[in-house]
Amino acid sequence: MYSADHKHISADTIAQLQYKAKKKSLVFAYILWLFLMPTSLHRFYLQPWTNALGQLSLFVLGITITFFMGEDKVIFGLIILSIWGIWVLTDAFRIPGMVQKYNTNLISELAGLGSEESLPPIQENMPGWAKAWIEDKSKGRKSTSPGEETPSSDSETR
Repeated sequence: MYSADHKHISADTIAQLQYKAKKKSLVFAYILWLFLMPTSLHRFYLQPWTNALGQLSLFVLGITITFFMGEDKVIFGLIILSIWGIWVLTDAFRIPGMVQKYNTNLISELAGLGSEESLPPIQENMPGWAKAWIEDKSKGRKSTSPGEETPSSDSETR
């Protein structure tokens, strides 16, 4: 693996490559959600895995009670499965935000910024993409992924 002081690769380039290698894909998260919903793999993929364990545990508990604990407990098992189902269905709407949060936190981590809530002042030794990201966040603009250009409006160019 290259270090930041490698002669031919800048720290900026290394950070961008690390981001591209570690970022999460919205399409892949939806594929996991759609085809492997009972396993909660979409949540394991997007982290935190503790939520994924909770979701998976509800599913396993609901199935176990519904089909293996006797007829008198079927209603209780179906209630648990209903709670699980509502949680998983709401994930369909939450996945884009979970992907964006993960990728934003990854940018912060790679730039050495900490969490996205605490934006540090721009420093000279920061990579260029990190400086641009901090400027965008501090001005309230929607930030893009590292390496992508931020579209500018006509009012900004005047």
